[in-house]
Amino acid sequence: MEELARVVLARQEVAEERGYMAQWMGRPQLKEELYRQSLDFSLAALQGRLPAGANWVAPDLA
Repeated sequence: MEELARVVLARQEVAEERGYMAQWMGRPQLKEELYRQSLDFSLAALQGRLPAGANWVAPDLA
């Protein structure tokens, strides 16, 4: 039963993430800003300017 609950929660999380992506993919300016933030974070990681374990998280658009 515990495994089933984990699977259900994981599927709900995936569906929620897809909804967020659809929301910002339809807004060109927001899409551009999120891509910029993500790429800036990636560059900082490659250049060693982030602490170990740092993680970029897209802002909540709800």
